[in-house]
Amino acid sequence: MPQQPRHRYSQTPTTRHLYQLIDGYTRFVEDVWSRSWHIASASLRQTIQEVQENALREWNPGSLASRLLGEYANYLSGIAVSVPAAVELAAERIGDATAHPPATLMRELPGKWPGAPSRPFALPARFIDASQGWALYVVPSEVATSVLGAQAAFVKPFELGGGRTLLAVLGVDYRVSDFGRYTEIALALAVTPRGDRAGLPGPMFVGIAVSDESSREPARLIWGLHKICHPDLAASCRPDRVRFGLAPPRPGTLAITFPRFGAGRSDRIPIFVYSCLGGDGMEEVTPIRSLISRSGSGEGTQVGGSVSIQLGRENAAECLCKGFAEVCLCRTLMRFEIKDRLPAANGWTEHLSGTFNAPQELSLSRSEISPDRRA
Repeated sequence: MPQQPRHRYSQTPTTRHLYQLIDGYTRFVEDVWSRSWHIASASLRQTIQEVQENALREWNPGSLASRLLGEYANYLSGIAVSVPAAVELAAERIGDATAHPPATLMRELPGKWPGAPSRPFALPARFIDASQGWALYVVPSEVATSVLGAQAAFVKPFELGGGRTLLAVLGVDYRVSDFGRYTEIALALAVTPRGDRAGLPGPMFVGIAVSDESSREPARLIWGLHKICHPDLAASCRPDRVRFGLAPPRPGTLAITFPRFGAGRSDRIPIFVYSCLGGDGMEEVTPIRSLISRSGSGEGTQVGGSVSIQLGRENAAECLCKGFAEVCLCRTLMRFEIKDRLPAANGWTEHLSGTFNAPQELSLSRSEISPDRRA
């Protein structure tokens, strides 16, 4: 009796999409659970430690209550960002795999001189020990759009209402990282991607200055971040404040001073960074988004703190931009007119660590892309 032919099982498009949906939902639940449990367990351990330390000292219920309330605030802030980030990551997993390729674990970078062999760069990149000061300013969205330039084709300022958005001024002292040891001053605008109404807001850098060349090439080739370099940029620390600027201090050059304070902490806070690859000459521009996961201790946050900004003289050859107006951080700050204003909020992190993940291409609706920017 002839045998019936065996039919090899094959997945239909509907079956694949169903499996993809189930897998994405399962990962979402795992992500929310693991993030929430990690935050809750860390807060519980810290709370127990606070109670134990208070028991060893003279009983002070007011001090204990204040510290426990601070730890509760740390817990709430961590939970507040864990679920939206998990939702966003789950949406990417469920989406089209061609639009959201998996993160690459290794990138090849060109040699440091002509003819030199390429060198590997591992992802995610790590920053193991750093300190950071930051200040947030409320600025006009119209000016922000102008500063974004060609990148405004793919992102738009995150609206606070009344035609206003946020500008972040950052100073970071990277002591141990995969990019090397260097100091950085950066300016970033809060943006959301065009054509993605559910997209989480995140920063887009509009100016970065660093003290060492080692971080420039990976940042440009992998994440589309363009940095200028001045070897004398440094962080000068005092017990109550930290100054980011040229060392020794020079008149007519950019310098930003942040108050140094805080005993709080954060754990694995996700931040989505928007940028663009390409755009040099005839090269096609690709909008991308990268995930930073950061943790910190010795953190403080306050409203309207005493952040001091000293702007350089325009076209000063000794300033960070070395006289090149198109990359001048001072000119960008002048456009926002924030020099003599207190920030809306500011903060400090004494010990900062985390990872900078491989970028993913943004899948944007062409109908939402700025009309004068479409190909």
